[in-house]
Amino acid sequence: MKKLFVFCSMLALVALAGMAFAQELYPRVDGNDILIPVYAAQKGGLDLELPIYAAHDVNGWSVSGVSLMLREGEMLRARGLAGQRFHPVNLGADGKPVWLKIENVYPLESKFIDNSGSGPCFLVFLVK
Repeated sequence: MKKLFVFCSMLALVALAGMAFAQELYPRVDGNDILIPVYAAQKGGLDLELPIYAAHDVNGWSVSGVSLMLREGEMLRARGLAGQRFHPVNLGADGKPVWLKIENVYPLESKFIDNSGSGPCFLVFLVK
């Protein structure tokens, strides 16, 4: 009986750790900001050594003058973009934008992906 209890306890701990890890794999709201995992930027083809910007529909998807995504540990912060469409982007050596390939990271049917425009972008809502 004691072995069964220990086994069930260990199983529960592994499940809880797995859920905590899984939460770090998806975009989430933090106040009025959105946190995107660094691994998503890397897997999506962005250069982590270059600045990563959050282009959005309010500025016409222009890369110049858009907000810089700040790295906080293993997350990137898109300031003030909760509830707004945006797309992480680098500027390549030639000055052309290099867009994160969202489809290489997440299923396009995910609840935080918006496909209504010319391509997929993030759209993460405030939770009230």
